[in-house]
Amino acid sequence: MSTDLPKTTNCVILDEKNVHSYGELPLGEIGENHVLVKIHSAAINPSDVMFCKGFYPAEKSRPCVPGFEGSGLVVAVGSSEKSQALNGANVCFFSSGKDTKGSWGEYTIIENSSVFPIPQTLTLQEGACSLVNPLTVEGFIHTSQEKGYTAIVHTAAASALGKMLVFACKHAGITLINIVRREEQVEILKSIGAENIINTGE
Repeated sequence: MSTDLPKTTNCVILDEKNVHSYGELPLGEIGENHVLVKIHSAAINPSDVMFCKGFYPAEKSRPCVPGFEGSGLVVAVGSSEKSQALNGANVCFFSSGKDTKGSWGEYTIIENSSVFPIPQTLTLQEGACSLVNPLTVEGFIHTSQEKGYTAIVHTAAASALGKMLVFACKHAGITLINIVRREEQVEILKSIGAENIINTGE
């Protein structure tokens, strides 16, 4: 493995009191089942915001780097076959694990089980938000079908997740009840074909 690999990452740092700063943290070692990702893009999901405010139950050693989801280029890999297969690939990833650095930085070392090659049809920007929301939508649909539910009630329905759910429910034949708080959100949902919209802000 090259000796020129970075030992630290420039990043957003979140301390024990949920205070943010920008600085540098050590990366650690690349294990056999790890890959080193040079980060290109990072998502900011509601879970990220809640985590940074101390309201999201993700166990992270402090100080830590926020950002649960991102994309980038694999620039170094561990010795396992799965890690080796990712070498040089554009990937998206989950930042899970107590000591794993998040996506709001320059580099991160990630378990290969949390790293996925990005299809050539997607850009790195698109890849950075291709996991959390899409898999949540799949969870909605799978659970509804497994339990025999015929409808889903979704709040904050004009969000990115909500828009994805509109298309997924139509495809699956599940009735979606969309709850929003502003008239402009009603119009956003109507523009993509949503039905059953309730505006609680009226």
